[in-house]
Amino acid sequence: MSELIPLFRSLLHPEGLPASFSALDARHVAAAILDGGVDDFELGALTAALARHARHPAVVLGLKDAVTERMHRLAIINDAPARPVVLPNFSCTQAGMITAPVLPVLALLLQRLGVPVLISGALETTGGLAVTTVLREFGVLPCATRAQAEACLVKGQIALLPLTLAAPALAAMMTQKARLGVETPAHVLAPFLQPLSGDVAQCIACPAAEVELLEAASVDARTLLRVESDAGIPFGTVGARILLKQRDETAWQLLFAADPASREIPPGVPRALTEWTRQLISGKQSLPATVAHLLAASLLASGYAHDIHEAKAITAVEATSLAAA
Repeated sequence: MSELIPLFRSLLHPEGLPASFSALDARHVAAAILDGGVDDFELGALTAALARHARHPAVVLGLKDAVTERMHRLAIINDAPARPVVLPNFSCTQAGMITAPVLPVLALLLQRLGVPVLISGALETTGGLAVTTVLREFGVLPCATRAQAEACLVKGQIALLPLTLAAPALAAMMTQKARLGVETPAHVLAPFLQPLSGDVAQCIACPAAEVELLEAASVDARTLLRVESDAGIPFGTVGARILLKQRDETAWQLLFAADPASREIPPGVPRALTEWTRQLISGKQSLPATVAHLLAASLLASGYAHDIHEAKAITAVEATSLAAA
């Protein structure tokens, strides 16, 4: 701990994080936490100190470097018609999670078209549990091993991956929330994390104020989809803008403007959500605009569609086929 004391003091500086505090410093602190190199008291103190600056770029990037070195990324040979789509499933207060009501039906529709879907998250938390409960009703269970998740993706199916399989040390840091009473830096980083190596598309809910952080933390993704709502996470009560960015591009492409209030989307109560999802998948209820927009955007990001017009056309055909089923 002695070598961490100067960094600990910087994190607790009354005037804020000093400009000299770098991502390398944050990486050093994060490594000690992730490796269990400190006792319980020091662990709580260091995690709480980092939590004061959880959204500072240096802290997030330093933690990302430390976590990446300790991650178990999935690796697949993808023969599907499109690159896998990664959907984070974390119950975070500011950003990261695509609204829980929309996520299961989006994943199931992508699977129907043969697009591999990886849902990663802390599945035992409130938001994660709601999604897991719904998907269980459709035969999608959490993967017990990384090999099982890889096999699902190779088949063009949904892989429901607990964070404990991809980044166990980060998952352990998230459990500190109950002890500290505040979100840890792990809660900020986890939605941006890329648990799958190779050519992937990643879809993240991110407010405009955190775009720079998203771009810095998600450099591993080939294609980024950003769901942006002025009210924070789009829980279905407000519409959202959907934007796309390729790795080698500097500007975001607006795919869909914010839609009016999505009154068709129910709250994240598992029983109501399961029935709503079943109605959509069976074609007994038309797809809400929010779901249709996310599906079209995901088809474009995955490479299943070559442009947004083709993606919209495929979505329309799929909606029609559901209604005719």
